[in-house]
Amino acid sequence: MKVLKTLVLLFISLVSFAQKVLSPEDYLGFSLKERFAYQQDIEKYCEYIANVDPNRFRRINYGKTPEGRSLFIVAAAQKNDLQNLEAIQKAHLTSVGLSQPTTGFENKLILWLSFNIHGDEASGSEAALRVLHYLTEKGIPDDFIILIDPNQNPDGRERYVQWFQQVHKHGKKYDPTDVEYNQQWPHGRFNHFLNDLNRDWLWQVQPESKQRMSLYHQWMPHVHIDFHEMEPEKTYFFPPSADPVHELVTREQENTTYYINSFLQKLFTSQNWDSFSKEEFDLLYPSYADSYSMFNGGIGLTMEQGGSNEAGMFYITGTKDTITLESRVEKHLAVAKTLIEKLPELKDQIIENFRRYYQPELAQTRFEQFVIKNTNGSKIAGLVRLLDQLNIKYHRTSTITGSFSGVSSVTNTTETFQIDKGDLVISLNQPKKRLIQILFESETKMGDHKTYDISSWSLPFLHHLESYALTEEIQIESSAVVEPTFSTESDLIRINYNSAYAVELLAHALKAQTEVYLKGTLGETQTFLKKGTCTDEDWAILLADINRLKLEASNLSERNWKKEQIEDAHRLSIPRIGIAFGEATNEASVGDLITLLEAKWQIPYTRVLTEHFEFLKIEDYDVLIFADGNYRNIRLDNDKVKRWLANGGKMILMEGGLDINHVLDIGKPKQKNLDEILYSKEKNEPKNLVQGAFFKVDMHPESILSSGFDSSSYLLIEELPRFEVKNPDRNLAGIINSENHLGGYVGSNTRRYLNESYILGTYHFGNGGIHQFTVNPLFRGILMDGQQLFANALFLPIK
Repeated sequence: MKVLKTLVLLFISLVSFAQKVLSPEDYLGFSLKERFAYQQDIEKYCEYIANVDPNRFRRINYGKTPEGRSLFIVAAAQKNDLQNLEAIQKAHLTSVGLSQPTTGFENKLILWLSFNIHGDEASGSEAALRVLHYLTEKGIPDDFIILIDPNQNPDGRERYVQWFQQVHKHGKKYDPTDVEYNQQWPHGRFNHFLNDLNRDWLWQVQPESKQRMSLYHQWMPHVHIDFHEMEPEKTYFFPPSADPVHELVTREQENTTYYINSFLQKLFTSQNWDSFSKEEFDLLYPSYADSYSMFNGGIGLTMEQGGSNEAGMFYITGTKDTITLESRVEKHLAVAKTLIEKLPELKDQIIENFRRYYQPELAQTRFEQFVIKNTNGSKIAGLVRLLDQLNIKYHRTSTITGSFSGVSSVTNTTETFQIDKGDLVISLNQPKKRLIQILFESETKMGDHKTYDISSWSLPFLHHLESYALTEEIQIESSAVVEPTFSTESDLIRINYNSAYAVELLAHALKAQTEVYLKGTLGETQTFLKKGTCTDEDWAILLADINRLKLEASNLSERNWKKEQIEDAHRLSIPRIGIAFGEATNEASVGDLITLLEAKWQIPYTRVLTEHFEFLKIEDYDVLIFADGNYRNIRLDNDKVKRWLANGGKMILMEGGLDINHVLDIGKPKQKNLDEILYSKEKNEPKNLVQGAFFKVDMHPESILSSGFDSSSYLLIEELPRFEVKNPDRNLAGIINSENHLGGYVGSNTRRYLNESYILGTYHFGNGGIHQFTVNPLFRGILMDGQQLFANALFLPIK
């Protein structure tokens, strides 16, 4: 009898508890049919779940956005597992050699669910809340750790949701021309700095990415599902991915993806929902959520449904189907539920395949070792910082070792080279073997396919470092390299101006009111710092930065300062900067610009709406910057602008920003005749495309843009160049030819159009002028040469 009473009481208790776990709608007090959830709603419900069921749910904070919003995940697991999360985490990492000691055994599957990395794909966070509620009712599968990131981009999503709530009308009339279906600029897709966070998983340029990846690397999930939305006329995409799929994606990963596809096919068939796979979304570029997970041994899955900002609360398709916010949330929820319920069938297989992925002896790669020459200490240090973030092991040579043969990153041919003291050596005999191959190979195999993103990202190209790939590992004597620590009692310092990191110091020095001078041009440029009115505290910070950035610095005496006539050189200052902002501009390109100015260099600038340029007090600015965009209809006071240029004003135009040359009718670069491609019905075929490839840009020796370079810079060319060299000596142009190709996909029909392509240069106008970049030198914040080129345009005198 006592047993029966106990069971009855337990049942009543469980029923009572179940009733306490409210749905998002019941707890928040509004229906997801009515409106989107604000960030505070998302946090409130997640906190509620963690408080009402603390034995199975825990909120884990991992950072703050630039606008101060919380970044967090909710961990869901059975009681004993939740109490032992740290031990489970460690067992997982040690089982694959990512932490010591290696154990080789684990039985918990770690599933990471990501939502709303693009803020205006706004059904994601609502779906995340529904998933949490589902788990409270259904329970968490045995031996599963589920990590839910309900809003990866709080700043972008809040920008979109706040705007939408202001313009949304509550009637049922559908009109795609209404303002609520035409999102204002800047779109919520991007974060505070207008960057696409789903292109930043690997690079970790953005603050959200750095903080998220710190947590991600502590977990290294077996399965990572990333929920997205796309154009509302499309249906629902789930893997397998389209070609090209990177060759180092394993057969086991592909097989698991096909199993998952079969689960979802059954779901969609049962619900009479349309879907597609193996189209549009490929698996090549390594800095997406799905590809980064795959290249780190997991199963990375993109789930992408029709909807996004164009769908608002409801949308009527061309086939007269109605898409509502509720239906979008339900579809993502159904996918998440299906995978949570079906993945236990694959658990042991996924865990074993993950473990095998990290056994280097089982990975077949073309190379076994990479040697990166220590030709520039600050560039090597920048590369090493990224390797540390990615948990890639390396060592530095302690002596001159001798001559060896390896494939040069520059020529992609086998050459003899010498290993010198301080060179960086990366063996592939380590757990991250496949990822190292992917990041250091000069040429990625992709066949004749269109890719969704760029096709070249080799780290030696990004950092402009010489490297060699060896097919057999050689034993090289190594030791911890003790870098010399720069210290000084002097108020006068000389620094080699030969990298983006030297530019970073220059910007910080100017901000600290240090006197900064520059001498030299191509290959032999130096920066000179004089403490001046800089405070002792700021001066100490600058000295620390010199050591942190591993810059080549030396002290100068007063005598040598005068002897070298430093104060007769160019004294630099922070210019008064205006940047074009608004509907005419490309958000991502503007984002690259403000990330550099604000987040990295921390220097002031003014955002000028493009519709205000006609009335701009242009004399209040030293430099005007036009990132990529469409400026053909911008209204300028041409006479005033030309007087400003003639009297020393400076413009920096990038990509579509070169429209300004046409508006002013000066300095127009010569268009190439690409009609044979542009008018062809095959113009979008791979053979007619340049798909994000690296080129060596030949620099004009007399150009101010060449300061700090030897004879060339490395830049990413995203598409077939549109301009040719009109007068290389007048424009002091940087050019490429077909033989300058370093890596990445260049279509067979495009090569004959590459010769004498105009990439960058300067149009002089009186005492001022216009710097022209036909490509984006600041692409995603990852091109080190591009940042230095842009700094030359911004800080250095035009003559």
